Amino acid sequence: MAAQAEGTTHLAAAAGLPQLELRQAFARGEMSMATTLAIMKVIDLHLPGQAH
Repeated sequence: MAAQAEGTTHLAAAAGLPQLELRQAFARGEMSMATTLAIMKVIDLHLPGQAH
């Protein structure tokens, strides 16, 4: 489950989100627009120019 995954800690840090907030969003199965955009920025920074 993503809410308990070790990588969630790293994703939260990279996205500048509180870890608990991200874990709760994963557990609920829904995220706010701000959370979604923060994660998308991390993906774009780490995978520039790649189709994702």
